[in-house]
Amino acid sequence: MCGISGILKFDSINKRDIKMQKAHLREIKHRGPSSRHIIKTKNFITACSRLSIVDQRKISNIPFETSKHILSFNGQIYNYKKLKNKLITEKRVFFKTKSDTEVFIKGYEIYGNKFFKMCEGMFAASIYCKNKKSLIFIVDPLSIKNLYFYVNKEEKLLQFSSESRSLNKLNKLGINLSLSKEWFMNNQINHSISFFNKVERVKGGTIIKFDKNLKRTQTNYFNKKNKFKEKKNKLKKFS
Repeated sequence: MCGISGILKFDSINKRDIKMQKAHLREIKHRGPSSRHIIKTKNFITACSRLSIVDQRKISNIPFETSKHILSFNGQIYNYKKLKNKLITEKRVFFKTKSDTEVFIKGYEIYGNKFFKMCEGMFAASIYCKNKKSLIFIVDPLSIKNLYFYVNKEEKLLQFSSESRSLNKLNKLGINLSLSKEWFMNNQINHSISFFNKVERVKGGTIIKFDKNLKRTQTNYFNKKNKFKEKKNKLKKFS
């Protein structure tokens, strides 16, 4: 289990934002004792608290940066070796680590959003595009891993974290009482919102993109109904 967090701004990251990001990192430090690291650009800053499982070397630490993107990643891709071999043999991709993290970002750079459908595992990730200054969030289809975000329209900034608790604590947002009532009455809640005011949750199987102006778009990369139908048809073939 790793912890990821970050801030995307309409204008430049300032000293206050850096201080806030360091506070976010302290709030999620229990999620990954192996390493803690921060990467900053002009309008974006992200940090990860890593629990090393696959390739424990320093070279595989997160956030993971390429010439085009900055990836913050929490989770594990079970079929990463198969995907890595595909990228090497078919696309001649070079890898410098043995991690599934590098496979995840290199696969995205080759195949785009289609790559997430190829991944078998549990994950929550943010990918910052250096050229477009945009940010995307991705969560595994079953929402095994969580990712939360908060948009401050007045200050024109976006904050995200693996834990909604840290977003609430550092921004003093308060508890969403109506949602708490829904939980106690029905034992279920809307999967796109959280127990804290103004804190949203990335739904499983979706991609949320924020451009440099913080304009949001959302798409589905995984259709559960179609996937289950496809598996059912395969089973019928062999029955």
